Amino acid sequence: MGSNPTPGTKYRKNIYWESIEIILKLRIYIILTFFLKCYLYSIGINKYILFYVFYAFPYLLIILDIKYINREIKLYKNEWYKNLIEILILIVIITNFVIKKNNKEIEQIILEGYKYPYTFIPTITLLAPFCEEILFRGIILNGLLNNNQYLAILFSSFLFGFIHMNTLQFINGLIIGNIIGVSLVTTFSIKKCIIIHIINNIIAI
Repeated sequence: MGSNPTPGTKYRKNIYWESIEIILKLRIYIILTFFLKCYLYSIGINKYILFYVFYAFPYLLIILDIKYINREIKLYKNEWYKNLIEILILIVIITNFVIKKNNKEIEQIILEGYKYPYTFIPTITLLAPFCEEILFRGIILNGLLNNNQYLAILFSSFLFGFIHMNTLQFINGLIIGNIIGVSLVTTFSIKKCIIIHIINNIIAI
């Protein structure tokens, strides 16, 4: 009787991979949004406006993906789907190398955004915390909490740091992610998570 897995075991084993899949897809959406912004910039639309307007776009796409697309596909039951995810991983790696030369330009755009405090500051202190907390704590961490809570917080924080694709921000994301994760586990309030994130970003600015 000990050889049969308990109900839900397969789900608990797969949820970590599903979380990685979400982050990889988010990164792909960020890259696609970047190319879209480049095209719109090439036809004369202000690049600063594009930065602010399209900040939340990848998060909207991934939430729609999670809500509608993943529910239609029975994950891990179709071999073609596993192969598709492996292809997506390769796309993320290759495309990041392709756009690496643009990183300095992107950083310069962010820095020059300080010249426009009425748009930059609300984006970094309000829009970013809202989008990121809904995804990383509201969806990913919540989904992992059926397992070991400490591992769930650490793993979701690692993904949160990873998505920033920057060593310093990775470390900061890992630390603040653990703090916010503990807040979610102890208070069950996504609003408090957003508030902590807002405070962190204000201090950073």
